[in-house]
Amino acid sequence: MTIYTQYNQFLFTLALLLSAPLLSTPHIATPDDVVALFPTSTNAIQTNLEKTIDRAQTALNLIIAIPAKERSFENTVKAFDCAVADLMIDASIIHTLQHVHPDKEIRDSTTQAILQLEDFIIDNLENNKKVYNAFTDYLEGNFKQETLNAERQHHLRETMLGFRQSGITLEGEAFKRMTSLKKHIGELQMTFSSNIAQDQSKMVISEDALNGVDPDFIQSLPKEGNERVLRCDYPTQTHIMNHCHVESTRRDYARLFSNRAFPQNLNVLNQLINARDQLAQILGFKSYAEMDTSNQMIKSPEGVLSFLDQATPAILLKASQEWESMLFNMPNTISLTANGKIQSWDGSYLSTAYQKAYMNVDDAVIAEYFPVESTINSLLEIYEIFFSLKFTAIPCDGLWDDNVRLIEVKTKDKTPQLLGYLLLDLFPRSNKYSHACCDSLVPPIVDEKGTISPAVAVVIANFSKPNGSKPALLKYSEVRVFFHEFGHAIHALLGRAEMPTRAAYHTVIDFVEAPSQLLEEWLEQPSILKRISRHYVKGEPLSDELIGALIDSKHFELGRHTSRQLVLAHLSLAYFQAGQNKDPMAIRKEIFDRFSTYEAFDELNHFPCSFGHLTMYGARYYSYLWSKEIAHKIFEYIQTHGGPLDPIVGQRYIAKVIGRGGSCDANDLVADFLEEK
Repeated sequence: MTIYTQYNQFLFTLALLLSAPLLSTPHIATPDDVVALFPTSTNAIQTNLEKTIDRAQTALNLIIAIPAKERSFENTVKAFDCAVADLMIDASIIHTLQHVHPDKEIRDSTTQAILQLEDFIIDNLENNKKVYNAFTDYLEGNFKQETLNAERQHHLRETMLGFRQSGITLEGEAFKRMTSLKKHIGELQMTFSSNIAQDQSKMVISEDALNGVDPDFIQSLPKEGNERVLRCDYPTQTHIMNHCHVESTRRDYARLFSNRAFPQNLNVLNQLINARDQLAQILGFKSYAEMDTSNQMIKSPEGVLSFLDQATPAILLKASQEWESMLFNMPNTISLTANGKIQSWDGSYLSTAYQKAYMNVDDAVIAEYFPVESTINSLLEIYEIFFSLKFTAIPCDGLWDDNVRLIEVKTKDKTPQLLGYLLLDLFPRSNKYSHACCDSLVPPIVDEKGTISPAVAVVIANFSKPNGSKPALLKYSEVRVFFHEFGHAIHALLGRAEMPTRAAYHTVIDFVEAPSQLLEEWLEQPSILKRISRHYVKGEPLSDELIGALIDSKHFELGRHTSRQLVLAHLSLAYFQAGQNKDPMAIRKEIFDRFSTYEAFDELNHFPCSFGHLTMYGARYYSYLWSKEIAHKIFEYIQTHGGPLDPIVGQRYIAKVIGRGGSCDANDLVADFLEEK
């Protein structure tokens, strides 16, 4: 090829780059577009993946080909971000199918696709020195002549920090070792999560051993011969651990549930701890915990420990006060250990029994006021008011399960604008992700004209199914979970940003839980509880007396629940502090003994093997307690400026906080909202 031909080819390539859409965002306009996001066969998964990788590789080649003097934010920084976002969208769709699809071949295919995608991302995005050089060329050249808005400046700073923390400047054997470790860590994370999701643990037990459990729930359980089958899902756990009078059943089920993915994940966890520590050392950090917190609001492991130490006395005092209240009113099915504690499988049962006997709160009775259909509709009505939105249930076929719901989300204007779609997959199935989460699939991106592309998100949960003649009734704790995950969903739909990878809820981890925990605060308000409760037979809302008792009961057990969060925060941090070849179970026992005020440690409990947050959250599980404080501050402002049904303060919250996605520093989002004008 002659120099002239090469130059003409470059001009043609550059013209393609500048004229083509930067991001192949799926066009979402109808329910059919949502259904089309999800491949329905193993071949389709692989074909979609190959197309996504080809698009990304083409975009990267075009970026690299631009001469240094021609570089701009648009053709280098934004073009790279769009290539990354394109991969993120496909990864999110595949990841969701891995969580929810009933077909094993599909799930296995998604696992392989995610590993393939992670390898491509490591080799071609995180570790691509040519792309990094393109960024440095831009910074040393035309960056000085361009005027960037605040969002672009923030994005550029964070991207360069991410490059440097990814090890892009390493050379030789260190670079190779770093790359190998990243891929190994990705495989370990995938294996850890898959082992939890695919765990098939069960108990076969006589109905007599389920004394105290709702008879309708017992009748809904599968049978083997004349006995019932208990599987490891959260509705079953709630019924057994809260209500079963038979201690041996509680004990055996608690151990079954806490030993999901054991023993296989114990080895995986050990490898993950060691590999992450090695990676952090190569990248110049003292520990993976230091690496994991360095770009968060809290900044360092020392900051985490300081925060937890300040919170600990009040948490443990509250838990101790709860224990003292329950100690003298224990059911005769519970006995104390030699050191004056109860067994770990008795905590929920004791708390439930105490609240029923002395606080007039029976969660089975309360659940009768929260049938799934009316509760969801009432929740949507509340969010319609506060966020000025319109939710419409849309009939939809062709998804992975017939019970998946599709909600259309529009602005509440004279000329409504489509903001996106929300999928709800709410009930347990075999091999489905066993916890609750929200996945952003397609982010809400704002183009240079201010046009917002519709977003798509999915809420995954495992709520109680219909029992006998009763409809599906939500426990109060499940209503709280729904409010929490819907907070993530609202963030995913409204978190608009110009830079695609900053859209939706793509903020720092120790802020991302604040918007979801904020919406839990709605459930502490009597007026809200009146609106969302409706007895499944009588049609009446909760009485003032029951509402008062319910709120009091939640405050009563706050110490117990928060001390558990304290244990988990310390646990995730300790695993990823400096050092290898740790004993995860010994660490868990040491932390449990320090912070558990009245429950004894069970040596046969291997909970860390099913602690799924250890993959994505790493050392940052403290985020739940940290962001809870942020949520409290924001809610206090909302309460004093109109309340949780005021659309004016709702619009301020959108404009100042969740409507900005991750487009600026989280500290600034909070400060901007709380600032009095």
